[in-house]
Amino acid sequence: MQAQKLQILIGSARAALMRAYEACQQRPIHLDLVVQAHLHCRYIAGIAMPYDAQIEALEVLEQQYEDLTGDVALARWRAMRANMRDMINAGAIRAESVDRAAEFVALIDCKLAGDDEPPLQEKSSGLEALRELLHPVVIDSSWTQYQAGHLRDAVLNAFVAIGDFIRARTGLALDGKALVEQALSPHQPRLVLSTLETESGRNDQSGFMQIFSGAFVGVRNPKAHSLAHDLDPVQAAQYLVFASLLARRVAEAQPV
Repeated sequence: MQAQKLQILIGSARAALMRAYEACQQRPIHLDLVVQAHLHCRYIAGIAMPYDAQIEALEVLEQQYEDLTGDVALARWRAMRANMRDMINAGAIRAESVDRAAEFVALIDCKLAGDDEPPLQEKSSGLEALRELLHPVVIDSSWTQYQAGHLRDAVLNAFVAIGDFIRARTGLALDGKALVEQALSPHQPRLVLSTLETESGRNDQSGFMQIFSGAFVGVRNPKAHSLAHDLDPVQAAQYLVFASLLARRVAEAQPV
């Protein structure tokens, strides 16, 4: 229960950061893990930004979630390691933040201990081709499990991550079908997939609301309720590509 509460709080914190970032940049932005890592590393480096408070709040919650569950978001830490290296090499660390930056680099090294080399399977051209088709949200949630052969976990995680992504973009605390129907409602949406001023746009909005709803009911829920499955690597890959399509639509949607 505590982990679920933290996930909801993390989604709300991401939405708050995205709103603050969009207000400052005066343009829509997709807050993926690369952007989030970049912003947090700038915060650690002592570069003042209008949304520092939102960045700090989000990082505290994500650390609490990792400490509670033991589930380390390796992709996020890899992105932060790359950003910190760039900032150090560019001499961008403020003098008053040197100690904090050094502690943060040590924390990154601790999180990524033993993770310096990519898995051997990743060198396969077939896997590389699949990875290129996947959205970062799906890679972050499912790629490690897919490579390890945990196909049910990979597919389940991908669609759970879609729910997290929608919550992060909307600030809603709902789940599954209820979340989708409120977030993508053709009448009072939180996310607009297409213009709602034309019949074609309304059909796109309504149709994808049903597709998202069906994905939760028909894909995520059965995988969550049983360890048994009949997936093979090809079938699991097809689900991950489908999840990536849904993630892309959420990423490109305009918030209301």
